[in-house]
Amino acid sequence: MAKLPTRRKVFDLAGEAQTNADGSSRQSELLICEPGEAVALRREPDNVYDANAISVLSVRGVCIGYLAKADAADIAPILDLGRRHSAKIHELRGGVSGYTSYGARVSIAWDDAKPHPHIPLDEAQQKTRHGKRSMAGRERDASGRLTSKAKSSGGCMALCLGLTSIGGALISWFGFSTF
Repeated sequence: MAKLPTRRKVFDLAGEAQTNADGSSRQSELLICEPGEAVALRREPDNVYDANAISVLSVRGVCIGYLAKADAADIAPILDLGRRHSAKIHELRGGVSGYTSYGARVSIAWDDAKPHPHIPLDEAQQKTRHGKRSMAGRERDASGRLTSKAKSSGGCMALCLGLTSIGGALISWFGFSTF
């Protein structure tokens, strides 16, 4: 029976900047992941690069990276035995000026041990993630101007017009000429 060096450990992921075989972007998936979010470990014994490969999947089932080869060599036999475990995103790195791509670390705990407490995003990461999320689905024309957004909410103008319409309806309904 495979022996664990510890009941819980934090592991760096590899390959977070790669594109998945189905065309999905690991970077786009990491943009919507949060520290503390559960992840799944999936063995890939038929992986052409590493028979011990272990991919890490977000709660949406998208691969966000792999355990490093040396770590996978230690963990794969334990997973193959069906040993109980839980895993979560321990930390998201990068996504800020000077280090624009995302990296991740995962905490894995065995046999009902609790995973390590996760590391929350810092202020700079939160700010850049908000900006990147708001840009998702937008396109630029040849001159570089934003031309469309996947989901348009109408913005503040629509809200103001809606409130004006409600106010007018209340005046008509109750017969008020002034407030």
